[in-house]
Amino acid sequence: LLKQKIKAYEWHTTNIELYDKEIERIFVQTDGLFLLTVPGIGLITAAEIYCEMGDISLYNNASQLIKKAGTNPVIKQSGPDGGYYGCISKQGNSNLRRAVYTAGR
Repeated sequence: LLKQKIKAYEWHTTNIELYDKEIERIFVQTDGLFLLTVPGIGLITAAEIYCEMGDISLYNNASQLIKKAGTNPVIKQSGPDGGYYGCISKQGNSNLRRAVYTAGR
């Protein structure tokens, strides 16, 4: 049983390395390459953020991208007062939000 598990582990490790190379080959041909200039963001995280964002030319300003990720703050208001900013809305793309959070950590 242990030998089977070791063989399966080696097979998965080899496939992950192949997938990483394939992701790199495809990613360097995209506009998302600029994400690699951000300190702390590696190839896989940059590729994930780029895929989840979609075409960057569709966004006119940063607030649109923030809203797509669901990281925009929710305004808590009761009555005529201005209210205050609560936690994030989490109404956007959860995969993008997770990738951005990972990059921020």
